[in-house]
Amino acid sequence: MKQDYPLSDPDWLAHRHDYLNYQYHFLLAPRAVRRDALFATDEYLPADLRSVTISEAEVRNAAPDQGALSYIFHSGFCCSTLMANALEIAGHCTSLKEPMLLNDLVGFGQHSGRRNELPAVLETALRLLAKPFDPNSLMLLKPSNVLNGFAQPMLNLRPASKALLMFAPLPVFLGSIARKGLWGRLWARELFLVLRSQNLTDLGFDDQQYFGQTDLQIAAICWLAHMKIFQDLIDRLGSARVRTLDSETTVEMPHQVLESALIFLGLDVPEDVRDDIVRKGAFRKHSKSGDAFSREERRIEQSKGDAPHADEIEKVSLWAHQIAERNAIPLRPQASLL
Repeated sequence: MKQDYPLSDPDWLAHRHDYLNYQYHFLLAPRAVRRDALFATDEYLPADLRSVTISEAEVRNAAPDQGALSYIFHSGFCCSTLMANALEIAGHCTSLKEPMLLNDLVGFGQHSGRRNELPAVLETALRLLAKPFDPNSLMLLKPSNVLNGFAQPMLNLRPASKALLMFAPLPVFLGSIARKGLWGRLWARELFLVLRSQNLTDLGFDDQQYFGQTDLQIAAICWLAHMKIFQDLIDRLGSARVRTLDSETTVEMPHQVLESALIFLGLDVPEDVRDDIVRKGAFRKHSKSGDAFSREERRIEQSKGDAPHADEIEKVSLWAHQIAERNAIPLRPQASLL
């Protein structure tokens, strides 16, 4: 019988950390609600969910340490949402996509005035988010990519946790930014500001030089910062705990990708369930809209959308290759899932 209490009932989502008022906010968001939401954010969760506020002290003292936990860290626009949806398998794994509680860690570190408490706050956040819906199942967190700088301490806190590091090849990533027009370019600059504040963009440029770079150059800098983070994780933790996967392999080889991901994460899923996921599930749907979507349609969308920006994408890609070589950053991190 479930306890209708946010710190033990998995239906209650730890949603926000109001660190200025020393409180945590919880939403009554059962599995179906989270599954149907693109991300676990205010923009996508229903606005009328029941909520409750609990003090930091009560949360810190009473939040149980329960459930296995692993991660999908990603560069952005790389099929990470698709993979999170594919691995949402009742009885085996629950995916939680971009929970706001983790985003609040960035603000806590920058604005709370309690930066020395960050390790404890991070540990509490992971305990709150690891509540399993099914006994002995895995909670798979896909944080926003602004959390990539926290990947190492998140993995250190739980030695049994694993991470799938997902990325799009640089030209594909730049194409995704360009196709989204002004919104995509603003997104890249906002991401850059977060990474810059975390000292993750030290690639040989000063602020004046960064100010003079184009939107796609800034996007490429963000991508390179993520590749550096990913390779550092591989070097420190090894392929037993972290593996890499690119977007194009994910789309072109869904059976092999799903099988390898399940083995890596230690999930024993029946063959008929695996087949349904590939043939009728997440791999056959647009990860953002939920509409039916094929590999061929994705190629056409990319080709048409990238064409007006092809010259810029090519030039920025060549420029980024030089920056990568100068900073010893791999364009394709090691420890591939396949």
